[in-house]
Amino acid sequence: MQALPDPDPPSSSSASVTAVEGVLTRNASRSYMMMEQRPVDTSDPFTGSGRPASIASASSSAAALWHDDLAQSFSQLAASLRAAPAASASAFEELAARVAVLENARVQSAPDVLHTRLEAVEATQKQILETLERLQTTLDEVQAAATGPRKSDEDLIKLLDEFKLEQMRLPPRLFNATVFKSGAAIKPVAIGTNGKTPINFPSTKGEFEHITRERYAELLKAYGLSTAGEKEERRERLRSFLGMTPA
Repeated sequence: MQALPDPDPPSSSSASVTAVEGVLTRNASRSYMMMEQRPVDTSDPFTGSGRPASIASASSSAAALWHDDLAQSFSQLAASLRAAPAASASAFEELAARVAVLENARVQSAPDVLHTRLEAVEATQKQILETLERLQTTLDEVQAAATGPRKSDEDLIKLLDEFKLEQMRLPPRLFNATVFKSGAAIKPVAIGTNGKTPINFPSTKGEFEHITRERYAELLKAYGLSTAGEKEERRERLRSFLGMTPA
């Protein structure tokens, strides 16, 4: 019957230790067997009398063989210890390779996250540029009115109020540029320079997308925008005015 493969083979370093233990065990067993076969000395331990020459010769041979086995055991132990650093280095290289594979897999998933973030940044930048262009247009009109043919004070005050209102609307519009992706509450844009906002303004993405056609018309009218079109057209017009980028 064929033996199944070991599902978890030992590492190189553990194999070296096992080999050393095997060598020491075999040599110890061999020496123990020789000592068991060694004749017992029944002579006088003080005078040495009565010890046959054959027994003395056998004892000398056993001692020499024991010395050789012990020297061989230490030689094999030293060789195994010298091989241990190389085995450890091989195991470390294998671990480093596995870590590199995992890191490569993580890096490959990063471009998708980065692409999503870049899209959000680009949408926000676009909204900022559009707002700055409107501010620049209003500022140019104010400067032209100041340096060109004199207009009435009412016209100048109107232009200044428009410029101030656009400045007030800039921060909430920049914040609203990311609410569809972040899920944060929508910040209402001021109606006039006094800072007031529409009553019952939708605070979340879900509320904004599911209000009635008439409610869209009320909000557009409050901001002085056109109320023409169906529900979807009114929603997109209001969304663009509030600075919210599409989801």
